[in-house]
Amino acid sequence: MCNKVNKRTNPFYKIVRNEVFLRPLDFPVNEFPFYVDVELTNDCNIDCIMCKRQIMTREIGYMPEDVYRRIIDEMSMYNAGIRFCRSGEPTLHKQIIQFIEIAKENNVVNYLSTNGYYSRDKAQRILESMPDIIRFSFQGLGADDFEKFRRPSKYDNVKDNIIYCSEERDIRGWDKPYLIISTTVLDESQRKIGSFKKEWLKLVDRVEVGKTTFSWVKQEGKYEDEKTRVTVQKEYIPCLEVMTKISINWNGDITACCGDYNGLMVIGNIRDMFIKEAWDSSKEEYYRNMVAFSIRHPELPLCKDCFKGNHKFKDNPVK
Repeated sequence: MCNKVNKRTNPFYKIVRNEVFLRPLDFPVNEFPFYVDVELTNDCNIDCIMCKRQIMTREIGYMPEDVYRRIIDEMSMYNAGIRFCRSGEPTLHKQIIQFIEIAKENNVVNYLSTNGYYSRDKAQRILESMPDIIRFSFQGLGADDFEKFRRPSKYDNVKDNIIYCSEERDIRGWDKPYLIISTTVLDESQRKIGSFKKEWLKLVDRVEVGKTTFSWVKQEGKYEDEKTRVTVQKEYIPCLEVMTKISINWNGDITACCGDYNGLMVIGNIRDMFIKEAWDSSKEEYYRNMVAFSIRHPELPLCKDCFKGNHKFKDNPVK
């Protein structure tokens, strides 16, 4: 990897670098979510062994353009950001390039979260659409764990696409996209994690490292070798996400949680209500009271398996 100094600024800073976002429990609820996690599809081209898609029963689908435009139109009025992420690989959507362009046309800061497992041609088209942020999802610190967990993705393929995006961005003199690598680890040492960050920061603008969890795996004997390496602290903490963002499924369902793989916390549908209505709803207020102001996670089917270790250590993921 080449050696360089990264001086780019995270475009989400203007959304999340303020007291209300960083300490939402100390202030009245913001008038609108700071950003919205939008699931363009819950389909995926890889089968990660730690992913809740393994137990997802929702229909597989792709967000229609009219649903997407309704979301963007409302978000643009509140200067909120959009993250293309959730339960699938957003680049599988045939209109992904168009959707990025629509966000940009409406001055909506956009963040693409991708597994990076595709052809160079596709990587080029994504790069040239110039999303504000591209976040590449990893697993572990090297090829062995990466390919063991993220089947059938290939480490070298993803690595090469990241290198291409970084080098091509520099060749063209572009300020965007801001490049992030986000991985989760099991029992790897802080020294190895530090080396991983140092090496990748020669190419990308930010490296995030979180903890891998198998809390959803209930079957005895499944992934036992991997589970012995889990170091997640099973400690409930106030959920700040219900205070700062909201999520929308491919079919327009608005849900309180980005991890809601089976629609257990759906508030309504974007075709029948505005995001603002969902944000101010009694259902959303109920979830805030349960998991933000109180620690009543075990009483909610989805939240009972969400622990402190799922967060990116103590490092805010948008710094």
